[in-house]
Amino acid sequence: MRQKRPEQLAFLLLSVSLFSLVFPIILEVFNIPHNKWLIVTISVLSIIALFIKKYWIKIPSYLLVIMCSFYLTYNRDGYPSFWVISKIFYSEFSRFMTGKLTDIPLFLPHIFILLFLLVLVELQFKARKTTFVGLVLVSYLLLLDVFNDIDIVKPLVFVIPLILLIKVVVNQGIPNPLSLIAPLIFILTLSLIIWGLPTEKIESYLLGKTVTYRTKMTKLGVYATIDQRKYGGISRSGFGEDDAELGGAIADDRRVQFEVKQKNPHYWRIDSKEIYTGKGWESTDLAKEAPSYFEEEIPIENGLVNSLEDELIEISFINPVNYVPTTYGEMKITSKVNRKRFEQNRVTNRVNLADSNLKNKFEINLFPSNYSEEELKQVALRTPISEVDYLQLPENYSKKVTDLAREITQGSSNLFEQVKKIESYLKNSSELTYSKTDTSYPGTNQDYVEHFLFESQVGYCDNFSTAMIVMLRGLDIPARWVKGFNTGVVTGKSEEMDVYSIRNEDAHSWVEVYFEGFGWIPFEPTPTFNQPKIEKNESNTESSTEQMPNTKESVTKTSETKKEAEEKEQPIGKQVSQVKKKIDWDKYVPIILAILLTLLVVAGLMAYRYLLYIQGLFLLRDEKKGFMKLYPKILEKMEMKISRDENMPLAEFATLFEMQFSDYKPHFSELTELYENELYGNIQEFEEKDKEKVLNLILLIIKKN
Repeated sequence: MRQKRPEQLAFLLLSVSLFSLVFPIILEVFNIPHNKWLIVTISVLSIIALFIKKYWIKIPSYLLVIMCSFYLTYNRDGYPSFWVISKIFYSEFSRFMTGKLTDIPLFLPHIFILLFLLVLVELQFKARKTTFVGLVLVSYLLLLDVFNDIDIVKPLVFVIPLILLIKVVVNQGIPNPLSLIAPLIFILTLSLIIWGLPTEKIESYLLGKTVTYRTKMTKLGVYATIDQRKYGGISRSGFGEDDAELGGAIADDRRVQFEVKQKNPHYWRIDSKEIYTGKGWESTDLAKEAPSYFEEEIPIENGLVNSLEDELIEISFINPVNYVPTTYGEMKITSKVNRKRFEQNRVTNRVNLADSNLKNKFEINLFPSNYSEEELKQVALRTPISEVDYLQLPENYSKKVTDLAREITQGSSNLFEQVKKIESYLKNSSELTYSKTDTSYPGTNQDYVEHFLFESQVGYCDNFSTAMIVMLRGLDIPARWVKGFNTGVVTGKSEEMDVYSIRNEDAHSWVEVYFEGFGWIPFEPTPTFNQPKIEKNESNTESSTEQMPNTKESVTKTSETKKEAEEKEQPIGKQVSQVKKKIDWDKYVPIILAILLTLLVVAGLMAYRYLLYIQGLFLLRDEKKGFMKLYPKILEKMEMKISRDENMPLAEFATLFEMQFSDYKPHFSELTELYENELYGNIQEFEEKDKEKVLNLILLIIKKN
């Protein structure tokens, strides 16, 4: 149905608002970065769909907008750069193709989401399927609420009225402004009520009233099915607050949490916990006391500093979080946006934000920790002066673990040797296997560490780090459990610094041991991590405690690590050949990606454009019955060009239409007559020439559109 210009503009504005409300939520679920360019992308795609009719102009325009959206979204240096996008595609796609990446690269969901947006835009503006588009968007939001724990109540307050208003504009034109006063007051009042509701009290009340029904649903397996679909049967990697029950398999989540500009890699410390329960870790009551507050910047000390050289680090978060990553050394953290207020827990040395509703960006001026093995070997065993018990173990703690620790450390002459021997045992033991996917839970009455060391002997960082702490505490060595993120991977370069992407899969746990005079020193017992070299006063640089490891976790086993070492010992000629082949392959990755994306978009748009013709080929196999189903679809296309009153006879409309668009004459009026004769019982044969008329008319419609 042809619309007047004011109605078109109203339709455009409302539709852009609708898509701009929903698609940021969809991108956030996949942790895909988005900014002001997303709304620009939606607006330009909508304008193209509404005002450009020729597909030979429309398709290249769509492709250009999507490409521009990509490089403006992923630009790191403040200006458009196709080189940045090529590097991202090259890095992710080459890892995917060579088998080093087992899940889908981050940019692929972004591509499919933009294509999904493009299809909805075409349906909205070209086919006027506003009800269908609205149902798709609302249904998708509901799925996000069920499977991703996204709060969609507040967005729906705006989305549903927008859908209804769009429907009114399409069917009836722009309504009288006075008639909108009552609905607008209702929407505003409803919004204020929802925003002001005491949601926690309501949730508590509803949970109490529905306990009987929820118990029945639990027995039927409804919640288990949802959880299985939600998490794919196993937990996803990432930083979490609840560590009360450790164990079980985890799957890698490659969504980026934050990016770091730095010259040297670092581990990113978030929190530490002190109480081992036999199943997991909890914080002491002291750690839950009121924190210290700092405005805009905060000084942090993690370990002894002897270095006079500082390092500048920039951290940018993709989405708002409440924590601030720290590393080892003396540092000053400064908030770069929104004038943040910091909270520091003196027991755990964790730093939080007083307001975590906004995206965060920080600058760290770091003097890194710097000490040698020889210095640590001179330190005697001492317990830190603290109200926290860093030797705590549960009452049902297995003495087998302490016996093993004594056996491992037998003959040690100092504290450092004891710690390193336990670390080395866990890292290098042929009896222990590293795996994220094969890790099991301990039995109901079984200790987590005992289950790992003596029964399953399979685990990941949580297992290895917890086992090391329990063994150390069994020897009266103060230790605590630390969690945060490992170094991540380099994904770019900016201002002579490396850009590291820290993903959910980089979430990690390790060990801190107390050395008097040096503070809490980090140790790494997990097999797939390697200590970096020590540069201070050391000839033997193999085992260091200066920095944390510079590798990321991968789902491999110890035996696989040995296999990799054997592969590195190949003849030089073979290595050169492999490198050459890799370079040749990498050279064509961006080109292949561009071609595949172009073909995919073109094929999709062409299939959509010829959808009516394809339907005609299938329906007309049933000749007359198929024609009776096909004619209303043809009529709908014609009504998009000329508005038809509901009471106007079809024959009159066909004549009027052919007067304005002579190219359709006489096929449209002849087919309309054939349709009315069949509709009103005037039986008429449907011949082969009639089938040709229908298909030719459809091709003409496609050509003119």
